[in-house]
Amino acid sequence: MKRPPKNRFSVLLIGLICVFGCSNTKYLEEGEKLYTGATVKMVDTKDSEIQGEIEEVIVPVPNKKAFGLFRAKLWIYNVVGEPKKKKGIRYNLRTKIGEPPVLLKDLNAERTVSLIENRLYNNGYFFPKVKYNVNVKEKKKRANVTYSIDPGKQYKINSITYPKPVDEISATINNAQKESILKVGAAYNLENLKNERSRLNNYVKDRGFFYFNEEFLLWEVDSTLSGKVDLFLTLKKNIDKKNLEVYKIHQVYINPQYDLTKEDNFKDYDTLQIDSTYYLEKDSTFRPTIIVDESAFEKGNLYSRKLHDRTIRKYTGLGPFKFVNVKFQEDPSDYHLLNTYINLTPLPKKSIRLEVSATSKSNNFVGPGFEASFKNRNLLKGAELLTLNLNSGFETQITKNAKGLNSYELGAELELSIPRFLVPFNMISSSTRYTPKTRYKFNYRLLNRVQYYQMNSFGASFGYRWRETETKSHEYNPININFLKLSDTKTAFDSILDANPLIRKNFEEQFIIGSTYSYTFDSRLEKEKRHNFYFQGNLDLSGNLAQLVTASIKGDAPSNENSYKLFGATFSQYVRTDINFKYLFNIDENNQIVTRLIAGVGVPIGNSSTLPYIKQFFIGGSNSIRAFQARTLGPGTYSLSEEEQVNSLFLDQSGDIKLEGNLEYRYDIISFLKGALFVDAGNVWLLKEDPNKPGGKFETNQFINEIAVGTGAGLRIDATFFVLRFDLAFPLRKPSLPEGDRWTFDSIQLGEKSWRQDNFVFNIAIGYPF
Repeated sequence: MKRPPKNRFSVLLIGLICVFGCSNTKYLEEGEKLYTGATVKMVDTKDSEIQGEIEEVIVPVPNKKAFGLFRAKLWIYNVVGEPKKKKGIRYNLRTKIGEPPVLLKDLNAERTVSLIENRLYNNGYFFPKVKYNVNVKEKKKRANVTYSIDPGKQYKINSITYPKPVDEISATINNAQKESILKVGAAYNLENLKNERSRLNNYVKDRGFFYFNEEFLLWEVDSTLSGKVDLFLTLKKNIDKKNLEVYKIHQVYINPQYDLTKEDNFKDYDTLQIDSTYYLEKDSTFRPTIIVDESAFEKGNLYSRKLHDRTIRKYTGLGPFKFVNVKFQEDPSDYHLLNTYINLTPLPKKSIRLEVSATSKSNNFVGPGFEASFKNRNLLKGAELLTLNLNSGFETQITKNAKGLNSYELGAELELSIPRFLVPFNMISSSTRYTPKTRYKFNYRLLNRVQYYQMNSFGASFGYRWRETETKSHEYNPININFLKLSDTKTAFDSILDANPLIRKNFEEQFIIGSTYSYTFDSRLEKEKRHNFYFQGNLDLSGNLAQLVTASIKGDAPSNENSYKLFGATFSQYVRTDINFKYLFNIDENNQIVTRLIAGVGVPIGNSSTLPYIKQFFIGGSNSIRAFQARTLGPGTYSLSEEEQVNSLFLDQSGDIKLEGNLEYRYDIISFLKGALFVDAGNVWLLKEDPNKPGGKFETNQFINEIAVGTGAGLRIDATFFVLRFDLAFPLRKPSLPEGDRWTFDSIQLGEKSWRQDNFVFNIAIGYPF
């Protein structure tokens, strides 16, 4: 068979670039030039660190390029032409998707030079030299500009002088300099001066200066020294005396039934005094002490911005309140005293949500689903949240090998979340900024694989969830119980279990009794940053206490033939841990690179020879390696034959070890439509050799050669409140193939017959994959 030229894709790509590039300039008027951007040249390469900041201020911004190659939006704008009406498809294509040309006449190089010089000055380069040269290509009707920059010497901080402590406000500011973010010897930077002023403002406000404002603080800069600056912090002249005085909290009032449509007068209702706080008691909706305890304000204390913010966070995290508002009024007897009014607007106490869905999975299962949810946000009048979830679903698999394989699922979960720690000792200081939760959960799940088996699962847990800081949170469940019971097995399934003792162990009746802990760090919760990180680490311990107690009673060690039992059922014993790390790099507001690494291992010990089925690792599917169907990859080089896929259809391919990496480039196409290019890689492995799964054991000198790789492209419809995702992926490397033939580049060359439809996996999902 004649093979197509290997550079056919390159020829096609060059052709597309020529079509988009040449056709865009033919729409220009006589004398117009398409502006294609600016180049920044630094006189000295050691000054390149400031180049990124310089490029941020350069205007205008040229027309965007798709994939950095061609200006597709401009091409759409030109091809569609001027619409006759301000509505319809043509109008929307031109105005919503298209982009008008950026022309040379839009360039104001002198103004841009001023912006560059200002940015350099703000970074300590006080005597920069900036030149520009406009490059015009008459035949191509294009133009660009080059900025040549010699920033000169960067000035360093020689000294920092704060106000002398002559009064209360200046003494407070002077005390704050110990924690200053400005350092002698560091480069002068205007942004750092602004940040220091903001820090001082917060410092002062936390010490009772209620009416103080950061605009009252001024920086004076003396740059007469060669290469050095002296900084002087001063107070603005003629500030109203009231703005420089200390204020204390006087009476505190809490209204837990505040109506936004009217102004309540506390005098119109009965109030209950708890310590120094007055609670407006319209009815008995809440237990007053629960609500009062969340306030950080106490009579006689200095006003503090920290306590102000903490109070708002605590009431917001409590759960039953839709809006939280804190107002202050000067007391008529003394304007240095602030009466504090905490107004809480509650959510509806009870709510019901119903949801009907249709599911299409990458393993060819389709079917409807139904979910109902009931919430009571104040069950015991202490802001306790009771949630009852009921769900059901039916799936049938439609493939050329197996049709009519049905599965249905019924589930129920009851959760009670109490907004405080219920412990006999003080786990965390009550002054924490966030509201901790104590949670009780109970669940039941019935899974019926109609042609194979029925499995019942019962679960219960007790634990805590709390946030340490804005970015750090914890979840600890000292009690976590599951009970699995397999029933109503069919002959076909029994034959599978008889042929594989390890699979039988996975599905045997068993208790899972242990503890779990999870730690999460998420910098995305902070203000917008260029680099963001996410980390979650989980630890799951099961059966250790039960094994210790049982061993002390029985005296003999457990074995595969004689496992310890609890209430007549074997209990699982294992250690399982996994991590999930993400790095997000925001190239600009329209482009983002996201990476993810997942690693996990589960080790059966003592009373168990295998991990329970629900604790094993799986890979593949719409949120994993998208070029492989869900739970059909691995372990190792193992792969089901077509006959096994039919006979063992409901036995997902799983492992004791998991390693997965993902790389995705996300870009905006239009406001609500976004695109993505991605590469996924990974696999799962077994810790012990299984003769029924040859090639599945993890070997330190082999696992790299057993990594599966897939790639593809996707579209996302981002409607803010939900994201509908479409991903088309195909495998680049299949570990199940013989060594040396695992890379599958040849099967995806353009024009190859081997580039078949079944090489592709199409995923439809809600939300981003990671």
